[in-house]
Amino acid sequence: MELNEFETRPFAMFDRDWALVTAGDPDSFNSMTVSWGSAGTLWNKPVIMVFY
Repeated sequence: MELNEFETRPFAMFDRDWALVTAGDPDSFNSMTVSWGSAGTLWNKPVIMVFY
């Protein structure tokens, strides 16, 4: 799959499905379930906020 072919429904994921967020690097990382969040534009930059 090419990068420009990736499609997702972030609002459906937060509302009806589930989502995971992972942070770190390959040697040290952590994942957690997302309970809610938001996506939009802030100061002309795309922004996603995730709360657990």
